[in-house]
Amino acid sequence: MSTPNDRSAVRKELREIMQEIQAKHELLSNPDNDEIINFVDKAGKIFDKIDHPREAALDAECFTITSGVTLEKSQRLKTGFKMYDISSFITRFRDLYSENNDVTENQLIKFGKEVLLSGWKVAPSNPLIHGVIIERKTRERKKIIKSDVGEAVKPKTVNADEWSAAKETPERIKMVKELLIKKGEMPFFQFVLNVKSFGQTVENIFYTSFLIKEGTAYIVVKNRVPYISISTSKKDSKKQENNSQTVCTLEYEMWKEMVDAVSPNFVQIIPHREVSKDALKAIEQYNTQKFYDSRFLSQPPSTRTPFLKRRKQE
Repeated sequence: MSTPNDRSAVRKELREIMQEIQAKHELLSNPDNDEIINFVDKAGKIFDKIDHPREAALDAECFTITSGVTLEKSQRLKTGFKMYDISSFITRFRDLYSENNDVTENQLIKFGKEVLLSGWKVAPSNPLIHGVIIERKTRERKKIIKSDVGEAVKPKTVNADEWSAAKETPERIKMVKELLIKKGEMPFFQFVLNVKSFGQTVENIFYTSFLIKEGTAYIVVKNRVPYISISTSKKDSKKQENNSQTVCTLEYEMWKEMVDAVSPNFVQIIPHREVSKDALKAIEQYNTQKFYDSRFLSQPPSTRTPFLKRRKQE
């Protein structure tokens, strides 16, 4: 194990090497200068003395600086395959092995052969590596010809703005509320029943549901019969705090049974509403739309060909 003094001396030597490399950076990065090898040898000898992480980190930093200088030196050499300068190489070779040097002709011939064998190899042809190349026929994509089917005809629909039901809903809820205040507590289905129209009976249930939701009205069950009443006191409001949601189901058969059960003199609470002009217009448009081919309907039943199948044949 090294002593603290030895470790301090190692750190000092490494710092001196790094400072000297940085001071001579431009000179050491010159391709003609080989002094960087001496610094590498010095650092290698110091590395044998390192046995603690602190000195090892400093040695790694020294190695990084040295490798940066050598990288710049190699880039200046231009010895890459694409950046090799043949004229510069010949000039340097001529200066190094001129007639004044003790180089025989046989040595030059030997050098030339070694250079040719190592540096000027002919690349093999592609078939030699991959075998015979078979050209595959490319499939030509046929253009899809779109048939002219004409402009698409969209059935005319009634816009929501054309209906006045959305505007009439608040007024009808207000009317139902006034009728409930006037009549007081009464059976729920007797209040909403419309003997002339199943649809308007459903609408009346819909309007009363708004009153119940707002707390204006509430429903109680007496002898298994639901009664609707208007909320007039704080006591009724407290009942609404403990309310529960219920789904009301009314089918056409049920409505028909209720209509048959009431007497002919039954007077409905919520008056019957005549169908608006907009609704009549929408119904008329719906009924006049053609859903079948007139030619198909004119054929006898035994000779009728399915419409879709006949269109394909045409």
